[in-house]
Amino acid sequence: MADFSNTLVGPPAVEIYRVLELLDPEEEFLSGYAEVKAASDVSQAGDLCLRLDAAVMITLVLLSEAPDPDLAER
Repeated sequence: MADFSNTLVGPPAVEIYRVLELLDPEEEFLSGYAEVKAASDVSQAGDLCLRLDAAVMITLVLLSEAPDPDLAER
């Protein structure tokens, strides 16, 4: 299932980090992005910013925009 309601323009790494925050994707998913830009090309500072972005976005969704107590707890 794909949810395009939060579509944005930016580096592919933003989407990868948001997906990684929610689930453990299969290699096929990650290899599809490697053709665009490898996640390993992200600097250490970029890695920290992308992890924070993903955590904040998902927290916002699970606590206020589309509350899900079970997922929010996890």
